[in-house]
Amino acid sequence: MPPELDSYGNGFGFGGYVARPGAWNAGEFGWDGAAGTKAWLDPVRNYAAVMMVQFFPWGAVPIAEEVRGAIRADLGIVMT
Repeated sequence: MPPELDSYGNGFGFGGYVARPGAWNAGEFGWDGAAGTKAWLDPVRNYAAVMMVQFFPWGAVPIAEEVRGAIRADLGIVMT
Protein backbone atom coordinates (compact mmCIF):
# COMPACT_ATOMS: atom_id res chain seq x y z
CA MET A 1 0.00 0.00 0.00
CA PRO A 2 1.17 3.59 -0.48
CA PRO A 3 3.57 5.11 2.09
CA GLU A 4 0.99 7.71 3.17
CA LEU A 5 -1.03 4.88 4.70
CA ASP A 6 1.27 4.75 7.68
CA SER A 7 0.76 4.01 11.35
CA TYR A 8 3.67 4.51 13.74
CA GLY A 9 6.16 3.79 10.94
CA ASN A 10 4.39 0.61 9.88
CA GLY A 11 2.88 -0.11 6.51
CA PHE A 12 -0.33 -2.00 5.89
CA GLY A 13 -0.90 -4.93 3.60
CA PHE A 14 -3.53 -7.59 3.16
CA GLY A 15 -4.68 -8.53 6.64
CA GLY A 16 -2.61 -6.25 8.88
CA TYR A 17 0.45 -4.12 9.54
CA VAL A 18 4.03 -4.85 8.57
CA ALA A 19 6.96 -3.20 10.39
CA ARG A 20 9.14 -1.62 7.73
CA PRO A 21 12.91 -2.06 7.44
CA GLY A 22 14.69 0.32 9.79
CA ALA A 23 11.89 0.25 12.38
CA TRP A 24 12.73 -0.93 15.92
CA ASN A 25 10.51 -3.98 15.30
CA ALA A 26 11.44 -4.57 11.64
CA GLY A 27 10.12 -7.86 10.32
CA GLU A 28 7.19 -8.01 12.73
CA PHE A 29 3.64 -8.17 11.40
CA GLY A 30 0.22 -8.31 12.99
CA TRP A 31 -3.08 -6.57 13.63
CA ASP A 32 -4.47 -3.94 16.01
CA GLY A 33 -8.22 -4.31 16.58
CA ALA A 34 -10.61 -1.40 17.03
CA ALA A 35 -11.23 -2.22 20.72
CA GLY A 36 -7.59 -2.69 21.70
CA THR A 37 -7.03 -6.32 20.78
CA LYS A 38 -3.54 -6.86 19.34
CA ALA A 39 -1.82 -9.76 17.66
CA TRP A 40 1.75 -9.78 16.42
CA LEU A 41 4.19 -12.27 15.00
CA ASP A 42 7.91 -11.69 15.05
CA PRO A 43 9.75 -14.19 12.85
CA VAL A 44 13.05 -12.34 13.42
CA ARG A 45 12.90 -12.94 17.21
CA ASN A 46 10.86 -16.15 16.90
CA TYR A 47 7.72 -15.42 18.90
CA ALA A 48 4.05 -14.55 18.49
CA ALA A 49 1.53 -13.08 20.91
CA VAL A 50 -2.12 -12.12 21.20
CA MET A 51 -3.47 -9.57 23.68
CA MET A 52 -7.24 -9.72 24.18
CA VAL A 53 -8.81 -6.58 25.68
CA GLN A 54 -11.96 -4.55 25.08
CA PHE A 55 -11.95 -0.77 25.51
CA PHE A 56 -12.89 2.31 23.53
CA PRO A 57 -11.53 4.46 22.12
CA TRP A 58 -8.52 2.63 20.72
CA GLY A 59 -5.47 3.47 22.84
CA ALA A 60 -7.51 4.58 25.89
CA VAL A 61 -5.67 2.02 28.04
CA PRO A 62 -1.99 2.14 27.04
CA ILE A 63 -0.96 -1.37 28.12
CA ALA A 64 0.22 -2.80 24.81
CA GLU A 65 3.86 -1.76 25.19
CA GLU A 66 3.90 -3.00 28.80
CA VAL A 67 2.60 -6.39 27.67
CA ARG A 68 5.02 -6.50 24.75
CA GLY A 69 7.94 -5.60 27.04
CA ALA A 70 6.94 -8.21 29.63
CA ILE A 71 6.76 -10.91 26.96
CA ARG A 72 10.17 -9.98 25.57
CA ALA A 73 11.68 -9.90 29.08
CA ASP A 74 10.20 -13.30 29.90
CA LEU A 75 11.61 -14.75 26.68
CA GLY A 76 15.01 -13.07 27.19
CA ILE A 77 14.68 -10.97 24.03
CA VAL A 78 16.85 -7.86 24.01
CA MET A 79 15.89 -5.21 21.49
CA THR A 80 18.83 -3.47 19.84
